[in-house]
This record gives sequence, C-alpha cells and structure tokens, in this order.
Amino acid sequence: MPGQRERGGGMLAVVLACALAPCTSHMSVTHVSRSSPSARSVVVMSEPSAIPSTAPPMLTLPSFPFPIAELLLPGEKKEMHLYEERFVKLLEHSLRVGSLAAQLGFTDNGDMLAYAPLLSVESWVRRDVGINVLVRCVGRLKVVDVQGAEPYITTLYQVHADDALTSPTQRRVLREQQGEVHALHDEVRALRTKLMGICVNADGDPDIGSLDEQQIDEGTVTWGHQLTRPESGFARPIAEQVDEGMESFVCACDKAKAGETEHMLRVETSDEERELAYTSHLACACFPTARRVNALSSSALEERMDMALDSLKEQRSRIAAKLSLVSALGTEPADSPAEDA
Repeated sequence: MPGQRERGGGMLAVVLACALAPCTSHMSVTHVSRSSPSARSVVVMSEPSAIPSTAPPMLTLPSFPFPIAELLLPGEKKEMHLYEERFVKLLEHSLRVGSLAAQLGFTDNGDMLAYAPLLSVESWVRRDVGINVLVRCVGRLKVVDVQGAEPYITTLYQVHADDALTSPTQRRVLREQQGEVHALHDEVRALRTKLMGICVNADGDPDIGSLDEQQIDEGTVTWGHQLTRPESGFARPIAEQVDEGMESFVCACDKAKAGETEHMLRVETSDEERELAYTSHLACACFPTARRVNALSSSALEERMDMALDSLKEQRSRIAAKLSLVSALGTEPADSPAEDA
C-alpha cells in the first residue's frame, strides 16, 4: 500500500483478477462470499466476450494497491503519504483525469478483489519527503481489465451502481430505515462512550482486554478502522458524516467535470438516493472487513440498509450486555470508602 514497502516481490506477483465476463483476457476473479461470516475468498474464472452497448460507463484509472481491510466505502476518507516515485506519478495521472483514482484491494494470498472504491483527491501538500494526499471514496467500481503495472497499476473499470428504485413505497421504507439507522448509531455511540469510560486501567488508558476479543480479531472499527479513518465509524454522528460526504461529492464532480470524467460519478438518479446510499455505506463502515466488502460489492440498496440495521442492533446488544456485566461486577474505585453496613 502507499507509504509502505511491499513484501515478497510486490503485490503484482500474483494471479490478477477480472470482475466481469466482458473482459479482454482470461483472468481470475476474487470476491467475498455474502453467505460467509468471514472474508473467505472465492475464485471464479471469466471468459472473454464482447462488451454490450448498454454497459455502464467505463474508464481507465490509476490504482492504489491496498489490503482489503483498508478499502474505503463511499463517504469515507483517508490521508496517505506518497514517497515512492511510482505513487507520485500515479497522483499526477489522477490529477489529469479529474482527480480520480481507484483503490485496488488484495487479499492476504495476493488475489485481487473484483470491486474497487472510486477515489477523489480532495487535497495534496508536498513535503520535504513525498506528498501528503487526502482522498475520499465517492463511488464504486467493477474491475474489467488490468491494463498495466509499470510504473504503477492502471486498470479499466466499469461503474458499479445500485439497482434503481422503482416505486415510491421503496423510497418511503428506505427513508424510515434511514431514520432508524441514525437513532441506532447514536444509541451505540452513547453506549460505547459509557463503556469506554468504565473500561480503563490504572493508568487511565482504555483496557482493550475488557472488550470482546472477537470484535478485536474481526477488525471492527473499535480498535482498527479508527486508526486509519478517525472520522468515520462511530467517531461522529452518522448524519454529520453523510452531510459531509454529500458536500464533498459535489466538489468531486466539479473536479471530474474539468477532467471530462464526471460520467463515472453521476450514477444515482437523485440526491435522495445518493443520501440513502451514503447512509447505508457509512453505517456498514462501522463493522468488520467481511461486511464492509459485502457493502462495497452490493448493488441492492435495500439489502445494504438491512445489513446496516442488523449490524447496529447486534452491536447495541453486545455492548449493553458488557455494560450489564460490568455493573454486576461493580465499578467502584478500589480506594472508595465502603458503604455502611
């Protein structure tokens, strides 16, 4: 990934993947099974065929290689330090095509994910060594064909959009679910704050051992994603995150328009659908890698909103159970005077 040296001869010393049947060569596709509770890789072979005339917009973009656990969802942002010449050149390429780039995900064994976040470069600052770059995910892509690897990866992508909403009833139900997501997210944030206030060690630091070990092992935002995405997950109210994401999307469109690449962003039919999509993605950003990847690949907004609600309810129940356990064990400081008998 940018800012780190690649091991074992580089990430490209693998069987590269292609996401679609209309590709130009035989390549293996890797995706995360939606029925799997963990990020289990499944490899599928794809046969070359002609690209249909009704296919979504496509574009060749420079691509940053990342572990799948570090892939962003729409609305999330990340700051990178680019110090290798190839990544500096990648940034220069991005600025020529409307400040757009992609985040190409790789599994631990080197297979490539079939879906990729679409990034917009929000700002960059040259340092004594390298360049600091702030990027935000503004859309989703399907991998069509890897077109080059030197000096950096260039890939042909196709826009990956949600299925269109076809009835007022769908929109009404999704609006109701959006309100429920906001309320649950706020409730979980409050419970987490309360738990974090209790679970401290003698030095006043968070006692990680007192939290659910499974959460930590699965890479939840509690101790993982917040380190690289400090303003997503449960760090801020989700409504605030969605508003910021929507505002940033408009800026990204202006930059892309200058580079004649705006067609890769305008995929939702309305601002309402975009807001609903951002809500579902940013809610799923709170959870482990497998669910995040499922959200990235899903084309069903209703399915993704259901997943967000289920995950938030699970998190609420889990933290509430921990709080009950802590309360049952007692939380009085060791030096507090004992109550009179």
